[in-house]
Amino acid sequence: MLPPVQVKYIDDLMRSDLLYWRDLWFGWLLLSTKLVVVGLILEGPELIHEFFSIRGRVRVEAFGASLQESHTPDWVKIVALLGWLLIVAGVAGEWITDAVISDADNNIQAFNNALLAEAAKEAGDAKSSAQGASLAARESRVEAEKARQKAGEVAKEADAIERQLGKVAKEQFALQWHINLVAKSVSPRLIDRKRFTQLMRGQPKASVEIWYEPNDEEAKFLAMQLNISLGKDGLGWDTQVGPFPDVFPR
Repeated sequence: MLPPVQVKYIDDLMRSDLLYWRDLWFGWLLLSTKLVVVGLILEGPELIHEFFSIRGRVRVEAFGASLQESHTPDWVKIVALLGWLLIVAGVAGEWITDAVISDADNNIQAFNNALLAEAAKEAGDAKSSAQGASLAARESRVEAEKARQKAGEVAKEADAIERQLGKVAKEQFALQWHINLVAKSVSPRLIDRKRFTQLMRGQPKASVEIWYEPNDEEAKFLAMQLNISLGKDGLGWDTQVGPFPDVFPR
């Protein structure tokens, strides 16, 4: 498809060509009309001569009037013939050029109608394009609004998930704290013998009895650790270890 500028240039050339041929044949029409006028003028001398010759040839006598024979000069006949020829040529030229000019006018009108139809079509296409663009813009705005609403919903869901994760993290931290607390409560108590020996060194020796719950293994384990740390394997104290007697109230 040609660019609009080139199409307009071609249209202008075609219009100029049609107008040129119409003006050319219109000039021939004017020339033909002038020939007719000149031919009529050349016919004038013959008519004038005939008019005056009729008056000169009429003779009135006692018993009536008579008309004498007319003698037209040769030059008048030649001029009249030339005028007649010019009239014939002019009328024929008018007939031909009028037909050509009429055809040229029809071509120019058809060309103008085609341009008007093309312009109307382009205007209709432009209007349709504008309407399509407007519809597409409205649809784009609707889609954008839907996307914005969806983004807002997603953002709200993300905030809710983030709050839920924060809550789960807090619960996990609390659970871990309770687990550590329970682990400490159920784990056996241990004595750091090295640290215990350092703290008790220099203290006077004594005799000690270490008692524990009979059915408590963790208490028994702690008592055994104290016995080792204080006894002959540790500080060298005199130690005794055993469960509480049944006679002791608990």
